Amino acid sequence: MDVNLYKGAFHRPLVAFIEEAVNLKELRLRVSAACSYWMNFEYPAANGALVKAISSNTNLDCVVLDGVNFPSSDCKVLAEAAVSGPHLNDLKLRCESSDVFFLRHMAPVAESSYSIFRLEVWYHNEAEEEYRTVKQVTIRNSGLVIRAARFVMGDETSYCARALELVSGHPKLVEMLQHRAAASCDEVKEMIRGALCRIAGMNQFMRAAGVIKETVECCVGRDRETQLDELNEYCWMHIRIYLKVADILDPPLARI
Repeated sequence: MDVNLYKGAFHRPLVAFIEEAVNLKELRLRVSAACSYWMNFEYPAANGALVKAISSNTNLDCVVLDGVNFPSSDCKVLAEAAVSGPHLNDLKLRCESSDVFFLRHMAPVAESSYSIFRLEVWYHNEAEEEYRTVKQVTIRNSGLVIRAARFVMGDETSYCARALELVSGHPKLVEMLQHRAAASCDEVKEMIRGALCRIAGMNQFMRAAGVIKETVECCVGRDRETQLDELNEYCWMHIRIYLKVADILDPPLARI
């Protein structure tokens, strides 16, 4: 994109398209040096509008930005979108000083993201520590997707079960299972739902977490209060809203 296009009747339709395109999965935007200079010094609001559009489209899987120089405030918005976006998992930046701003905003919160799968940042020499932090998160998430796929395909170990709930909606999990199972997208999503059901009930959950081998059995308490194994299904499923298999500390049984 050059400066004449950006100054003309192109910017607003572009922003509107990015915001509203529900089927847009991949966005690649390359801006010329002249256009980038003009955006920063003549029309800085253009940057904010573009970042807001990208951040608001939660259907995006992949975003590639080349030559767009954002201020720190816009980089913070983009970093928050990368962390909280349900589908954005592939992000490539080649934006000079903006790359450093982005990494410094992303690194402190990256660990809470289970979506980001691949990150390439061209200019990261001034933020090497932050870059390593974020890259470690992408490595962790890649491993979780692989383990979750193994569980869906029949590996019932606690090691694989612990990964499933964290990445059950990840686009890369669907993609990987489509390849491994030679199945359609809808078939794979049904397989994932079935796998989640296999760790839903109390006994299933506790086995998946490595806490028990067979069934939950509690000793009768002196106060005769309701024990864990006496909870009905409704109560247990309410607890499961707040509890994942990965929340249970890894006991010795989980390594069997």
